[in-house]
Amino acid sequence: MAIADEETMRERKRRRVQSIENRSQNSTQKNPTKVLQSLPANHEIAGYMPNRYEFETEYENDAELVIKDLELNENDDPQDIEMKTYVLEIYNKKLNKRFERKNLIFEHGLLDFRKNKAIEEEKYKSKEEKELINRIRPFAQSLCKKDFDDLRDELIEELCTRLEIRKLKEYRQMGIMTLNEADKYEKAKAQKEANRELAARPHNGHTIPLSYSSDRLAVKYFSKMNEHSPSSSPYGNKTLPAVASPVIRLNVRKQPQALDLNDEEGVHLLSEAERRLCETLRIFPKSYLVIKETILKEWARSGGTLRRRQARGLIRIDVNKTARIYDFFIEMGWIRQLSENTSNN
Repeated sequence: MAIADEETMRERKRRRVQSIENRSQNSTQKNPTKVLQSLPANHEIAGYMPNRYEFETEYENDAELVIKDLELNENDDPQDIEMKTYVLEIYNKKLNKRFERKNLIFEHGLLDFRKNKAIEEEKYKSKEEKELINRIRPFAQSLCKKDFDDLRDELIEELCTRLEIRKLKEYRQMGIMTLNEADKYEKAKAQKEANRELAARPHNGHTIPLSYSSDRLAVKYFSKMNEHSPSSSPYGNKTLPAVASPVIRLNVRKQPQALDLNDEEGVHLLSEAERRLCETLRIFPKSYLVIKETILKEWARSGGTLRRRQARGLIRIDVNKTARIYDFFIEMGWIRQLSENTSNN
């Protein structure tokens, strides 16, 4: 092999140094980002050491242990040289994989863990969106940042569309046909959930939470006692003297506010009595008309033997509301009330 003279070697070195400087200037112009430093935010959290371009625990962290004692001598056999060459090729493949994973981390900005976490918490709040993002994370290994972000946004948009379609189907099954009715339903549902959570909290004092049915029976019982107490009391209509006895507090459910039906669709098809019933029971006119048609058709089909318990099974709403509607139809004379003997027969 011909040995280059000293002047040629100096020229090669000068060109090599100049090319390295030009390369560093171009990279600085393309990526004007701030240079990471060996601060606790970069070292303790992510385990990254910017000045060394390394992590504390690298991919295939023990790869160097295999080649640390490897030596190539002139006296080695061809088989030994071939085996050592294979070992070096395996090591180079591990280095390539390590380099790919580093580029993945830097390209997707995964070192800024807190910043990325805050952005995800603010942008994707629902449980379904977070689960979807966790499922598609492996695709980041084969996609660049822009392609991965586009894929994520499109899948999130598809998920939101599917959830909206599912919600609209639920509205359709419940008889809700307009967005105005859906908005009122969501408000009523949120209020119901809030009341349920409030009722589940521990009560202060000696108040005993009772069910709605037991509340009604207790109020009815004490009202009857108050009706008969003046005649049997020697004090007449005067208030009875106080007796040292435990105070019973009734957890009577507050009646909900009547529903405003002025702007609802189908309200002109209701009579005044039917409108008052719908306002009290908080039922929309179109839903009430469907319930009315169902009960009256079943009454005619059964030959006038439809009982209240059977009517509750026809309508998938609160059984108390169905019973109120059934009693209302009896009061209006549309159906007749069955006696016990008739019901049993």
